[in-house]
Amino acid sequence: ILIVDDTRANIISLEAILESASMNILTASSGGDALKMLLTESVDIVLLDVQMPDMNGFEVAELMRQNSKTKNIPIIFITAINKEEKYIFKGYELGAVDYLYKPINNEILKSKINVFVKLREQVKIIESKTKELEEKIVQLEIAEKKLNQLARIDDLTGVYNRRAFEEKFESEWFRSLRNKNHFSLLMIDIDDFKFFNDTYGHLEGDQCLKRVANAIEKTLKRPFDEIARFGGEEFIVLLPETDNEGARTVANDIRIA
Repeated sequence: ILIVDDTRANIISLEAILESASMNILTASSGGDALKMLLTESVDIVLLDVQMPDMNGFEVAELMRQNSKTKNIPIIFITAINKEEKYIFKGYELGAVDYLYKPINNEILKSKINVFVKLREQVKIIESKTKELEEKIVQLEIAEKKLNQLARIDDLTGVYNRRAFEEKFESEWFRSLRNKNHFSLLMIDIDDFKFFNDTYGHLEGDQCLKRVANAIEKTLKRPFDEIARFGGEEFIVLLPETDNEGARTVANDIRIA
Protein backbone atom coordinates (compact mmCIF):
# COMPACT_ATOMS: atom_id res chain seq x y z
CA ILE A 1 0.00 0.00 0.00
CA LEU A 2 1.43 3.38 -0.97
CA ILE A 3 0.32 6.31 1.23
CA VAL A 4 0.85 9.72 -0.37
CA ASP A 5 0.37 12.76 1.88
CA ASP A 6 2.41 15.92 2.44
CA THR A 7 1.56 15.95 6.17
CA ARG A 8 3.71 13.58 8.23
CA ALA A 9 1.07 13.25 10.99
CA ASN A 10 -1.48 11.99 8.46
CA ILE A 11 0.97 9.35 7.17
CA ILE A 12 1.72 8.16 10.71
CA SER A 13 -2.00 7.95 11.45
CA LEU A 14 -2.75 5.88 8.33
CA GLU A 15 0.26 3.63 8.98
CA ALA A 16 -1.01 2.94 12.50
CA ILE A 17 -4.44 1.96 11.18
CA LEU A 18 -3.09 -0.38 8.48
CA GLU A 19 -0.29 -2.00 10.50
CA SER A 20 -2.81 -4.20 12.28
CA ALA A 21 -4.12 -5.37 8.89
CA SER A 22 -0.71 -6.89 8.06
CA MET A 23 -0.14 -4.59 5.10
CA ASN A 24 3.25 -3.72 3.67
CA ILE A 25 3.27 0.08 3.83
CA LEU A 26 5.19 2.48 1.57
CA THR A 27 5.00 6.27 2.03
CA ALA A 28 5.65 9.35 -0.06
CA SER A 29 5.36 13.01 1.01
CA SER A 30 4.88 14.48 -2.46
CA GLY A 31 3.39 13.61 -5.83
CA GLY A 32 6.83 13.51 -7.47
CA ASP A 33 8.19 11.06 -4.86
CA ALA A 34 5.08 8.91 -5.24
CA LEU A 35 5.49 8.65 -9.05
CA LYS A 36 9.16 7.68 -8.70
CA MET A 37 8.26 5.02 -6.14
CA LEU A 38 5.47 3.62 -8.34
CA LEU A 39 7.96 3.01 -11.13
CA THR A 40 10.37 1.04 -8.93
CA GLU A 41 8.11 -0.70 -6.39
CA SER A 42 5.29 -3.22 -6.70
CA VAL A 43 2.20 -1.40 -5.45
CA ASP A 44 -1.32 -2.86 -5.16
CA ILE A 45 -3.22 0.26 -4.13
CA VAL A 46 -2.55 3.98 -3.58
CA LEU A 47 -4.04 6.12 -0.78
CA LEU A 48 -3.67 9.56 -2.33
CA ASP A 49 -4.21 12.90 -0.60
CA VAL A 50 -5.97 15.41 -2.85
CA GLN A 51 -4.57 18.65 -1.40
CA MET A 52 -0.78 18.74 -1.78
CA PRO A 53 1.58 21.54 -2.82
CA ASP A 54 3.43 21.49 -6.18
CA MET A 55 1.40 18.54 -7.51
CA ASN A 56 -2.07 17.72 -6.17
CA GLY A 57 -3.65 14.27 -6.04
CA PHE A 58 -5.62 14.74 -9.27
CA GLU A 59 -2.43 15.57 -11.18
CA VAL A 60 -0.66 12.51 -9.74
CA ALA A 61 -3.59 10.30 -10.75
CA GLU A 62 -3.59 11.74 -14.27
CA LEU A 63 0.12 10.99 -14.70
CA MET A 64 -0.38 7.48 -13.29
CA ARG A 65 -3.05 6.76 -15.92
CA GLN A 66 -0.65 7.80 -18.68
CA ASN A 67 1.97 5.19 -17.73
CA SER A 68 1.50 1.52 -18.68
CA LYS A 69 3.08 0.31 -15.41
CA THR A 70 0.80 2.38 -13.14
CA LYS A 71 -2.39 2.95 -15.13
CA ASN A 72 -4.28 0.00 -13.59
CA ILE A 73 -3.30 0.53 -9.93
CA PRO A 74 -6.43 1.38 -7.85
CA ILE A 75 -6.48 4.84 -6.27
CA ILE A 76 -8.42 5.84 -3.15
CA PHE A 77 -8.49 9.61 -2.76
CA ILE A 78 -8.28 10.97 0.79
CA THR A 79 -9.49 14.52 1.39
CA ALA A 80 -10.75 16.83 4.11
CA ILE A 81 -12.60 19.15 1.72
CA ASN A 82 -13.84 19.14 -1.89
CA LYS A 83 -16.99 17.10 -1.28
CA GLU A 84 -18.65 18.88 -4.15
CA GLU A 85 -19.86 16.60 -6.93
CA LYS A 86 -17.63 18.19 -9.60
CA TYR A 87 -14.50 17.27 -7.60
CA ILE A 88 -15.77 13.77 -6.89
CA PHE A 89 -16.57 13.18 -10.58
CA LYS A 90 -13.16 14.49 -11.57
CA GLY A 91 -11.51 11.96 -9.26
CA TYR A 92 -13.52 9.08 -10.71
CA GLU A 93 -12.72 10.22 -14.25
CA LEU A 94 -9.02 9.99 -13.34
CA GLY A 95 -9.43 6.40 -12.19
CA ALA A 96 -10.28 6.66 -8.52
CA VAL A 97 -11.98 3.56 -7.14
CA ASP A 98 -13.20 5.35 -4.00
CA TYR A 99 -13.09 8.46 -1.80
CA LEU A 100 -12.40 8.69 1.94
CA TYR A 101 -13.02 11.85 3.92
CA LYS A 102 -11.03 13.00 6.95
CA PRO A 103 -11.33 12.22 9.81
CA ILE A 104 -11.05 8.61 8.63
CA ASN A 105 -12.99 5.78 10.25
CA ASN A 106 -10.46 3.01 10.98
CA GLU A 107 -12.74 0.07 10.25
CA ILE A 108 -14.09 1.55 7.03
CA LEU A 109 -10.55 2.20 5.78
CA LYS A 110 -9.37 -1.34 6.57
CA SER A 111 -12.51 -2.84 5.04
CA LYS A 112 -12.11 -0.87 1.80
CA ILE A 113 -8.42 -1.67 1.59
CA ASN A 114 -9.07 -5.40 2.04
CA VAL A 115 -11.70 -5.39 -0.71
CA PHE A 116 -9.48 -3.62 -3.23
CA VAL A 117 -6.39 -5.67 -2.35
CA LYS A 118 -8.36 -8.87 -2.98
CA LEU A 119 -9.65 -7.47 -6.27
CA ARG A 120 -6.09 -6.52 -7.22
CA GLU A 121 -4.89 -10.05 -6.42
CA GLN A 122 -7.63 -11.49 -8.64
CA VAL A 123 -6.63 -9.14 -11.46
CA LYS A 124 -3.02 -10.31 -11.12
CA ILE A 125 -4.15 -13.95 -11.31
CA ILE A 126 -6.21 -13.19 -14.42
CA GLU A 127 -3.28 -11.32 -16.00
CA SER A 128 -0.97 -14.25 -15.23
CA LYS A 129 -3.42 -16.77 -16.69
CA THR A 130 -3.92 -14.55 -19.75
CA LYS A 131 -0.15 -14.37 -20.27
CA GLU A 132 0.12 -18.16 -19.95
CA LEU A 133 -2.72 -18.57 -22.45
CA GLU A 134 -1.08 -16.15 -24.91
CA GLU A 135 2.21 -18.05 -24.63
CA LYS A 136 0.42 -21.35 -25.26
CA ILE A 137 -1.34 -19.86 -28.29
CA VAL A 138 2.04 -18.75 -29.68
CA GLN A 139 3.47 -22.22 -29.05
CA LEU A 140 0.48 -23.82 -30.78
CA GLU A 141 0.87 -21.49 -33.76
CA ILE A 142 4.57 -22.40 -34.02
CA ALA A 143 3.71 -26.11 -33.75
CA GLU A 144 1.01 -25.72 -36.39
CA LYS A 145 3.47 -24.04 -38.76
CA LYS A 146 5.95 -26.87 -38.20
CA LEU A 147 3.24 -29.46 -38.85
CA ASN A 148 2.17 -27.66 -42.01
CA GLN A 149 5.78 -27.55 -43.12
CA LEU A 150 6.25 -31.25 -42.36
CA ALA A 151 3.06 -32.04 -44.28
CA ARG A 152 4.67 -30.43 -47.34
CA ILE A 153 7.93 -32.38 -47.14
CA ASP A 154 8.61 -35.82 -48.59
CA ASP A 155 9.64 -38.06 -45.67
CA LEU A 156 12.26 -40.01 -47.63
CA THR A 157 14.11 -37.40 -49.67
CA GLY A 158 13.51 -34.24 -47.63
CA VAL A 159 12.38 -32.23 -50.68
CA TYR A 160 8.86 -30.89 -51.25
CA ASN A 161 6.10 -33.47 -51.79
CA ARG A 162 3.38 -33.46 -54.45
CA ARG A 163 0.99 -31.42 -52.29
CA ALA A 164 3.56 -28.66 -51.88
CA PHE A 165 4.39 -28.81 -55.57
CA GLU A 166 0.75 -28.26 -56.54
CA GLU A 167 0.55 -25.20 -54.28
CA LYS A 168 3.83 -23.78 -55.63
CA PHE A 169 2.88 -24.58 -59.22
CA GLU A 170 -0.45 -22.77 -59.00
CA SER A 171 1.15 -19.73 -57.36
CA GLU A 172 4.00 -19.50 -59.90
CA TRP A 173 1.69 -20.16 -62.84
CA PHE A 174 -0.57 -17.22 -62.04
CA ARG A 175 2.41 -15.02 -61.17
CA SER A 176 3.97 -15.71 -64.57
CA LEU A 177 0.68 -14.91 -66.31
CA ARG A 178 0.29 -11.72 -64.31
CA ASN A 179 3.86 -10.55 -64.99
CA LYS A 180 3.98 -12.04 -68.52
CA ASN A 181 7.18 -13.94 -67.67
CA HIS A 182 8.49 -17.25 -68.99
CA PHE A 183 7.87 -20.25 -66.75
CA SER A 184 9.33 -23.75 -67.16
CA LEU A 185 8.76 -27.09 -65.52
CA LEU A 186 10.91 -30.23 -65.68
CA MET A 187 9.50 -33.72 -65.23
CA ILE A 188 12.23 -36.16 -64.23
CA ASP A 189 11.96 -39.96 -64.13
CA ILE A 190 14.79 -42.28 -63.02
CA ASP A 191 15.52 -44.81 -65.77
CA ASP A 192 15.22 -48.54 -64.92
CA PHE A 193 14.43 -47.84 -61.27
CA LYS A 194 12.28 -50.96 -60.90
CA PHE A 195 15.18 -53.08 -62.16
CA PHE A 196 17.51 -51.29 -59.71
CA ASN A 197 15.11 -52.05 -56.82
CA ASP A 198 14.72 -55.69 -57.85
CA THR A 199 18.49 -56.13 -58.11
CA TYR A 200 19.74 -54.28 -55.01
CA GLY A 201 16.66 -54.18 -52.77
CA HIS A 202 14.36 -51.42 -51.52
CA LEU A 203 16.82 -50.03 -48.97
CA GLU A 204 19.33 -49.31 -51.72
CA GLY A 205 16.44 -48.00 -53.82
CA ASP A 206 15.62 -45.50 -51.06
CA GLN A 207 19.26 -44.40 -50.92
CA CYS A 208 19.20 -43.96 -54.68
CA LEU A 209 16.15 -41.68 -54.46
CA LYS A 210 17.85 -39.61 -51.75
CA ARG A 211 21.03 -39.23 -53.84
CA VAL A 212 19.08 -38.23 -56.94
CA ALA A 213 17.04 -35.66 -54.99
CA ASN A 214 20.23 -34.26 -53.46
CA ALA A 215 21.94 -34.04 -56.86
CA ILE A 216 18.98 -32.17 -58.37
CA GLU A 217 18.77 -29.81 -55.40
CA LYS A 218 22.48 -28.95 -55.57
CA THR A 219 22.24 -28.27 -59.31
CA LEU A 220 19.55 -25.60 -58.87
CA LYS A 221 21.34 -22.25 -58.45
CA ARG A 222 18.51 -19.78 -57.74
CA PRO A 223 16.68 -19.64 -54.37
CA PHE A 224 13.24 -19.59 -56.04
CA ASP A 225 13.84 -22.73 -58.17
CA GLU A 226 12.04 -25.63 -56.48
CA ILE A 227 12.29 -29.42 -56.56
CA ALA A 228 9.53 -31.79 -55.45
CA ARG A 229 9.11 -35.55 -55.42
CA PHE A 230 6.11 -36.14 -57.64
CA GLY A 231 5.71 -39.81 -56.71
CA GLY A 232 7.70 -43.06 -56.86
CA GLU A 233 10.89 -42.34 -58.82
CA GLU A 234 9.51 -39.15 -60.39
CA PHE A 235 10.72 -35.68 -59.53
CA ILE A 236 9.54 -32.29 -60.74
CA VAL A 237 11.38 -28.98 -60.92
CA LEU A 238 9.77 -25.52 -61.09
CA LEU A 239 11.81 -22.88 -62.89
CA PRO A 240 10.15 -19.43 -62.67
CA GLU A 241 11.27 -16.76 -65.14
CA THR A 242 12.98 -19.40 -67.30
CA ASP A 243 12.51 -19.87 -71.07
CA ASN A 244 12.93 -23.06 -73.12
CA GLU A 245 16.65 -22.63 -73.64
CA GLY A 246 17.28 -21.99 -69.94
CA ALA A 247 15.17 -25.00 -68.98
CA ARG A 248 17.13 -27.26 -71.36
CA THR A 249 20.38 -26.05 -69.84
CA VAL A 250 19.20 -26.77 -66.27
CA ALA A 251 17.81 -30.17 -67.36
CA ASN A 252 21.13 -31.14 -68.92
CA ASP A 253 23.06 -30.01 -65.81
CA ILE A 254 20.73 -32.18 -63.67
CA ARG A 255 21.18 -35.16 -65.98
CA ILE A 256 24.95 -34.86 -65.79
CA ALA A 257 24.87 -34.46 -62.00
